[in-house]
Amino acid sequence: MTVDALPHLPAAQLASLVDLAMVTPSPKIPALHLTRLMVLGYVMMTADGPLVTADGLIRITENA
Repeated sequence: MTVDALPHLPAAQLASLVDLAMVTPSPKIPALHLTRLMVLGYVMMTADGPLVTADGLIRITENA
């Protein structure tokens, strides 16, 4: 997916994505944010918990 094709995230959801990428072991983020981030492909659920995907990292760096 190219950066131009990534869906827009409101500031609060972008902050949740950054928290998922930076806070360990598992940050407290709203369930609705986690669900939307997963639907958009920015986060995937693993046995160890949520994991930010490559598209999620691109979204973070695009907004940095």
